[in-house]
Amino acid sequence: MARPKLYDSSQPLPVRCLLWLYELLASLKLAVILIMALAMVLAYATFVEAHLGTKAVQWYLYHSGWFAGLLALLAINIFCAASIRYPWKRHQTGFVITHIGLLVLLAGSAISFMGSVNSQMLVFLNDSSQMAIDLDQAGYVQIDGLPDHPETYTKTIHLGPFNWNSWYDKPFSRKVAERFGLASGEWDHEPISIYKSDDYQVDIINYYSESELHHLPYLDLTFTQSVIGAEMDIDLEWKSNQPFAQASFGGMGEILMWETDDAAALERFRETRPQRFVSGDGVLAVWSEGEVYHINVSELQRMKENEEGPYELDNGLQLELLGFAPNLNLKMLTITGEFVSENDQPQMPAVQLKVTEPSESEEVKPKEYQIVRLARFPVNTLVSAPKDFYVEYYHPEMPGRIDILKGPNDELSYRVWQQATKMVVGAGELQVGESVDTWSMGGGQNVWSMRLNRFLKSENEEKTWDIFPVEFHKDANGQTKQIQVRVTWKEDGKTKTDEFWLGLNLPSPWAAEGRTQIHRTSMGDDQSINVSYNVRQNDVGFEMKLIDFDLDVDPGTSMAANYTSHVLQLDVRNHPEMRELQQQRDSESDPASRQTLTTQLNDKRKELFATLFAEYDQLPEEKRQDWVDNHSEASLHVITMNEPLDYPDLDGRPLRFFQENYLPPVPPSQPVYGSIFRVNYDPGRSIKYLGSALIVLGTFIMFYMRAYFFKRIPKRNASENSTTEPETAQPNEQEPVSV
Repeated sequence: MARPKLYDSSQPLPVRCLLWLYELLASLKLAVILIMALAMVLAYATFVEAHLGTKAVQWYLYHSGWFAGLLALLAINIFCAASIRYPWKRHQTGFVITHIGLLVLLAGSAISFMGSVNSQMLVFLNDSSQMAIDLDQAGYVQIDGLPDHPETYTKTIHLGPFNWNSWYDKPFSRKVAERFGLASGEWDHEPISIYKSDDYQVDIINYYSESELHHLPYLDLTFTQSVIGAEMDIDLEWKSNQPFAQASFGGMGEILMWETDDAAALERFRETRPQRFVSGDGVLAVWSEGEVYHINVSELQRMKENEEGPYELDNGLQLELLGFAPNLNLKMLTITGEFVSENDQPQMPAVQLKVTEPSESEEVKPKEYQIVRLARFPVNTLVSAPKDFYVEYYHPEMPGRIDILKGPNDELSYRVWQQATKMVVGAGELQVGESVDTWSMGGGQNVWSMRLNRFLKSENEEKTWDIFPVEFHKDANGQTKQIQVRVTWKEDGKTKTDEFWLGLNLPSPWAAEGRTQIHRTSMGDDQSINVSYNVRQNDVGFEMKLIDFDLDVDPGTSMAANYTSHVLQLDVRNHPEMRELQQQRDSESDPASRQTLTTQLNDKRKELFATLFAEYDQLPEEKRQDWVDNHSEASLHVITMNEPLDYPDLDGRPLRFFQENYLPPVPPSQPVYGSIFRVNYDPGRSIKYLGSALIVLGTFIMFYMRAYFFKRIPKRNASENSTTEPETAQPNEQEPVSV
C-alpha cells in the first residue's frame, strides 16, 4: 500500500510548499539520484587517485565544498526518509536502524575530517624531538610588526598540491574551454589576501607546491647508455665560492662548466684540442690567429735544457716553458703566486709558460705574458695574453671530463676528454633538447649520450639564483613549497610594494637549525614587518629520544623487511614546577600575561627535558634501566611496524605512533639513522565503528530475521464458524520502504 501524500489543496500555500519539499527530500527517487551521483564521483575519484595520488584526490574531491554538500544532502535524504514514516511499525525496525547507522557513520566521518591529526615525527638516533609536522595539510603565514595589529598575526592557508597556473590548477571549466578552443590567452590564479587594512595589504600572488632553488647558470643533463639501459641525471649549477660549476659522473669522470665574455672564445674552445692520443708529460694545444698548434711538453723541456731558445709560431709568437709541475701546490699558487710542485699534493699536472709577442719596431720592447695552465681545470680566464691567443694543456693521466663553456649570448659549447683513449673524443655546440655522444665503453655502440634538458640563466647580472617550479608528481613530499608574497603600503602619499619568495619553514630535525626564512619589509618611519611561511606543527606533549634502531632486510636483498625503534620517553606535565605554572596560566585572564606564562611553561619544559636527558646519557648502560624505573617522568618503549605506541598529548587526545619509515645514514651531513613515526588521532573512529555496526545490524534484521520476529495474525472472515481450526499465521504483505 503506497504511503499517502502529506499535502493537499486545502492547506495554505506555505505549508503545502514545506510539505512538498519534505516529501521530495524523503523520496526514493532523490535517494537513487544521490547514490548514483556518489557512485560516479567515487569511481572518478579512484581514477584521479591512481593517476595523481592521494593528495590530489583529496584536494579535487574529498576535501571540496561541493563533495561535502553532496554528503550533507544524502544525510538529509536519509533522515527525512526515516522520519517521514514515523510512527514506525515493528516491521520497520531494521529499516530505521540502518538509516540511523548511515547518519551516525556520516557524522563520524565529519568529526574525523574536522578534528583528526595525521602528522609525521622525525627522530634521529641519539637525538630527541617533541614536534610532529603535517605537510599534507595547510600551512600558515605569520606576520609580526603590523602597526595596526600589535600582536602576532597568523592566517592558515590552503594552497593544495599543484603549482599555481599549471594545468592541474586550472578550473574544470577553463580546461574544457581550452580543449575545444573556446579560451585564449593566459590564465592566472587570483591572489589570496592574507591581511588587509586601509594602509597595509599582504597578498600571496604565486605558489609552487614543489620547487627548486638553483644557482645560475644551471644545466639539467641526462646521460643514457642504450646497450646496458642505464640512465643518470646530472644537475650542473654555479657555486658562489667557485669560479666554475662542477658535478661528478660516477667512475667515468666529472663535468665542468665555465663562463666567458668573449664570443670568439667558443670557437677557440672547440678547436683547441689534440687530434691524437696524448702521452708523456702532455700536450699543449695552442690557438693563435685561427691556427692550431700541438706542442709536446717534453719538446719544450728539451729546448729549455739545451738552451735552444723559445718555440716560435708561424706568426712570430714565441713560447717558452718556465716550469712543469706533476703535482702543483694549488694553494701556494693561489696565495703567493709561486709555481711549486710537491709530491704530497694531489695529482695536478700544470705548466708555466712565457709567451713573447714581437714588436713591430726595434725601439719597442716585446710584450711578455706569463700563463699558468692546469690539465685538471683547463678553462679559466687568462689574466693577460696576446690578441686572439688561447692555450690548453692536456695530460694523459687526467680522469675523464666534459668541459662546457657558456658564452656571452647564452651559447654553449662542449668538449669531451676520455682517459681510456687519452684523447678528446667529441666537441661541438650544445643545444637544449639535443643529444650528443660523450664517453665510450670499449666499443662504437657503447656510448654514453648526453642530453641537455634545461638551461636556466640569469636575466639580471646581480641575481645569482632563482626559484623554479617542479612538475607535479604524486609522490612528492611537499617539503619544498614556496609562496610569492606581495606587501603593499602607503608612504609619503605614494603606494609602494615589495615582492619576495618564501620557502616553507620546517622545524628541527626536519631542517637544520637557523634555516628559518623570515623576510623583513621596511616601510619607512622606522616601521617594518616580518613575514614567514610555516608548516603546521603538532606538539605531542612529551619528548621522545631514539636510543636504538634495528633494521632487518629480506635475505639476499637490501629491501627493509622490518624496522624497530627503541625510544626513551619523557613526560614532565605532572612535574611540580610545571603544574604550578599551568595553574597560574589557567587562572590568568589577561591575554598578554597568559602569553608570557605560556612562554615560561614551554621554556621550563625544555629545561627539564635537557636536564633529564643529560642525567640519562651520563649513566653507564647497566644503570640506565634503574634510572628509568626511579623516575616517573621516564619510560622505555619499543615501536615496530605492527606495535604502535598510544599516548595522550597535552590536550588529552589519545595519539597513536606508528613506525612508518626511516632515513638511512648519509655521511657526512647525516651519519646516523632517522626514524619516522606517523602520529595519528581520529576523534570520529569510534562513532564510525558504531555507525557501521548499526548498518550491519539493521540490514541483518531487514533481510534475514524479519520473517521470524514480526509475524502477524491474519484477520478472520466474519462468516467463518468459531469452531473452525485456526489457520497458520502468515505475515501480511508489507509496504515497500526506501533505504
